[in-house]
Parts: sequence; structure tokens; C-alpha cells
Amino acid sequence: MRLNQKEQSIVEDIKELSSQAGSHSPSVLSLSEKIPDLDIKVDACFLSNPYATDLFAEKLQKDLISSGKLREVLEFYPSQNQVIAECLAEHLQVPPEKIFLGNGATEIIQAVIHNFTSRKIIINIPTFSPYYEFVPEGVEVVYNELYQEGEFRFDLEGYIRLVEAKRPDTIVIINPNNPSGCYLTLSEIETLVQRLHWVENIIIDESFMHFAFEDQSYELITATHLSARFQNLIIIKSMSKDFGIAGIRAGYAIMERGRVDDLLDNGYLWNLSGLAEYFFRLYADPEFQKEYDRVRIRYIKETQKFFKGLARIDGLRVYPSLGNFILVELINGWTACDFASALLIKHGVYSRDCNDKIGLEGEFVRIASRSGQENEYILQSIADVMQSGNSGQTETVQDNNLVQLSFWEREDCDIQGMMLNPEADKIEARDRMEVLSYLPDLTGKRILEPAAGIGRFTTHFALQSEKVVALDFVEDFIALNRNICAPFANISHQAADIMKAEFEPESFDVIFINWLLMYLEDADLEVLKKRMVQWLSPGGKLFLRESCVSSSNPDEPHPHTSYRDPQVYEELFVPDFEIVNSGRIEAYVQEYGNSNQRWWLFKK
Repeated sequence: MRLNQKEQSIVEDIKELSSQAGSHSPSVLSLSEKIPDLDIKVDACFLSNPYATDLFAEKLQKDLISSGKLREVLEFYPSQNQVIAECLAEHLQVPPEKIFLGNGATEIIQAVIHNFTSRKIIINIPTFSPYYEFVPEGVEVVYNELYQEGEFRFDLEGYIRLVEAKRPDTIVIINPNNPSGCYLTLSEIETLVQRLHWVENIIIDESFMHFAFEDQSYELITATHLSARFQNLIIIKSMSKDFGIAGIRAGYAIMERGRVDDLLDNGYLWNLSGLAEYFFRLYADPEFQKEYDRVRIRYIKETQKFFKGLARIDGLRVYPSLGNFILVELINGWTACDFASALLIKHGVYSRDCNDKIGLEGEFVRIASRSGQENEYILQSIADVMQSGNSGQTETVQDNNLVQLSFWEREDCDIQGMMLNPEADKIEARDRMEVLSYLPDLTGKRILEPAAGIGRFTTHFALQSEKVVALDFVEDFIALNRNICAPFANISHQAADIMKAEFEPESFDVIFINWLLMYLEDADLEVLKKRMVQWLSPGGKLFLRESCVSSSNPDEPHPHTSYRDPQVYEELFVPDFEIVNSGRIEAYVQEYGNSNQRWWLFKK
């Protein structure tokens, strides 16, 4: 991707700001102030859950701003460290005297290492740089390298052998690790702490633990309970990552009471702001926790699907992550600096160039997960940069299939997800039965069902036809379809993109399409039509149902959908098909007053 002279100048300005920021990235505010020509649309550098930020902002608006209590929080002194700790104790299930609150986790890291580390510290690399930047003079640093060949995974037995050989007084584990995203299970952490019980300071940084999960319950995981058994355990937790409140500066640590007292006696008695105190009191509220857990789980699911989307982009190698970020290696010739600059300048997506990370050899960037809509934009932007970089072109290349896949992978595998309607239960059965009533006799027919989804129609086809090929490009959808249709031997399921599917000529008597063409670009329509003409037998039928003119919900249209005029589809197919019948879906007219759900039955 070529940059013009002005854009090259911006790259140099970015490099200058990055050098001034040391081993950290410049903030979005700094970039915007110093380089006003930049149009930053998505911050995929900062690591936080945007849905939790929204939740906190709503509470802040209600509790402080709308009520007029914000002035009190700003005007009056906040409570002392241990008073706020008492508010957290019940939620954390830890005695308040073992809780130390910090003006951000970074302050806690510095306080712990400066006060309790005296001889030798073992730090994994690559990792969060303050852990080695804050090491006092005279303390030996031993690095435990997480190897790229092993996908930066943590070798528990190898690590224990290293610690036993080096005999440090402090070891540090970030779990999940930043920037690699590798994760130690709770049982592995317990094993580590038990076998290294003699180490004076075992620091477990759980700043990203709210994004990790060990099963599909997505239950919150923490090693906090181990602090009751092991006095050498220090657990550190940043709140910025969970809630996107870096501006408030809030974090906590759990450690032995004597250590807390030492820190409080050394200048940390009154180190939180009034806003931080408000946050911690809100955080400890059980009702708030219930609301937070819902958005936390939603974010985890969307994040993991986002990672799958990144893995499908040519030229990238992504490494497994249970954080809310992913480490990406550029393997097509891009340098990390050039890639991050092009992504920022051309598309306004701010990512983390990892050239300064000790322990990384190669070209790496770290990309944070954002909201679902922002993740779509990130995927689209990266696909464009990668494709333009390979071709030398500067124009934007829209990878529509990638964007669509990212969108649908975030939808739940249920009727609401298939119909993009939270109230689908009210209309699904009427809609399905009405659509089926417009179909020709399917007895003994060979049916192709693209965009089959979870199988709203597939079982009905199997009851009558000779065979059914059910196809969908979302693997989770087709897997559920396969399970639902397990009793039928005449169904073949394929996890595939219809635009890449290959079938023999005249393989089918009926092709059934329910909501598909509206998600394709204009150029793809003609290509798919020609293929379907070949796939259908002479006199074969094509059933088509699409949303036309406008979304069923104008307030929330699918962002990558073409709501075409019905005439567009008729003009597309009539040269090769005749229209047997057509109309509107009456269930939508009756329920929503929507006459733009249209259907056609074509004959080849």
C-alpha cells in the first residue's frame, strides 16, 4: 500500500510520539492533539470491554450526574485506602485487611516490586514491560522465554525447573499473559503455587482474567481463594481492562496483611480519587455484578469470534488468546510499523506495534477486540490493508464475505439469531409455514439449500425429497443443523460459502433460498445466478425470498445488506427463468405492517 507524501509525514510524526512514550503506546488523545490530520475511528490498541464501559457510564450518569452528586465527589476528599477496601471485602470474599487499593494496577506493580523484591526476579517474556522496568537497581532479572514455536504457551514443568535452579525471591505470572494471550488454568496456577511455596513473592497478575474461560459457562475465574493458604501470594488486578476506566485509575491487590500495612505506612494511605471510590463501591454492588456479568459474557463470545475472523485473513498468523486481545504475526512482508501506520492512516484503526517487546522476533502487532460493529470494521480494514499491500493498490478493497462471516458468527444459534429478530418466536412458525406453502411438490426431488442456517426448513425438505444438500458458511450454524437433522440419512451438510461451492451440472431439481442474495454484492449476483442455472435440471425450480427496499427494522438495518427493489431480482433471473408465482410474506404484513418481504418461484 503506497502512502503519499502527506501520509509519510504522518508516519514520521507517529514514530516520534511513540519514541516519546517509551515502551508504551501514545494515547488516542495525544495522537489526535499532535496529529490533527489523523481520523481515529477505532482504538484497537487500548484493551477494554466497551460494553462494560457503557454500563458504567449509564450508572455514572444516573448516580452522579443526573442526581447532582458529582460535585460532592469532586469537592470532598475520598475515603482512605482501607475504608474502601472494606466495601470490596464481601464481593472479593477476602478480609479487608488483605486488600490494597491502587491508583491503577501500575502503581501497585511498582509498590510491590520496590518494597518486596530485593535479590532476583523471574519474568516471562514477552510480557507487560513495567514488570521489568520497575525492577530496582541491584536486583537481578532472569527472563523466562515463551517460545514462538510453542505458540508462546507456558511450559509449567520447565518453568518450575527454572525457578528451582535460579532461586529467586520474586516470580511474576500474568494470566492471561499480555501480549501473547496464553493462559494457565486455575489448577495449573494452584500446582505452581504449591510447588513453589518457598518463593518469597509469587505475583499473579489477573488483569485480563475476566476475559478467560475454561468451559461454556464462562464463570469468572480467580486464584483469590489461594491467598488464604499461601502467605507469599500477591494477586494484582487492574480495573481498566474490564471496564475501560483508565482515566479513573483503579486497581487492587490481595496479599498478606503485613505487606498491606507496610505499603500503607509508606505513602499509600490516601491514594485514590473520589471517582475511583465511587467505582469500587459500584463494583461491589451485587446487582451491578449481575448486569456486568451479562455484558462480560457477551463480550467474550464476540471476542473469540473476532479472533476466528482474523485467522482467516491471508498474510496473518494469529496466536491462541484468552485475553481480549490477540497477538498477530505479519508473514507476507509487512513490517509491524508500516502495517500499523497504514491501518491507522488509511482506515483510522489504532493497533499496537510490538517491535519494542522483549522476547518477540519478527513482525508482530497486538489487536484488541472492541464492540461487534467495531470488530467488523477492523476485519474489513485489515483485509483491505493486506490485499492492497500485496497488490500495490491504494484503493479500498471490501472483503464482503469476511465481513458477513464475522457478523453471522456473532449471532446466537437460535431462531432469534437466524431471523435477526429478538421477538422471532411471535412470527417464526407463521413465517415458516407460509413460505413452505409457496413451494412446489418436493416429492422425490433433489434440493439445494444455501444459507441453511440451523435448519428451519431442512427437516421439512428431508421428509419429502430424495436428497438435500444443506450449506452454510457459519460452522456453528451448520453443526447445529446437522445435529437436529441427525435422524435423516438423505441430508448432506456442508460448511461452505455458496460463492465457492462446486456441483455437477443438473445436480438439483429445486434450489431454495431464504434470505441470501440481500447479503451479496451486485457483482456476485450474476456469478451465482449463472452457477444456479448450471446446477438446476431442465424445468428445475428456484425459490427466492429476500428483504427488499428497506430493513424489517429501519432503526437497526444490517450494516452490510442491500435492500434492493424487487424489480432488480426479476430482471436478474427472467432472462434464464420464467416467473411461476410471486408475492409478499403476509405474516410480516400482519405482524409489522411490512410489505417488503418478497418471494418468487422461478422455473428454469
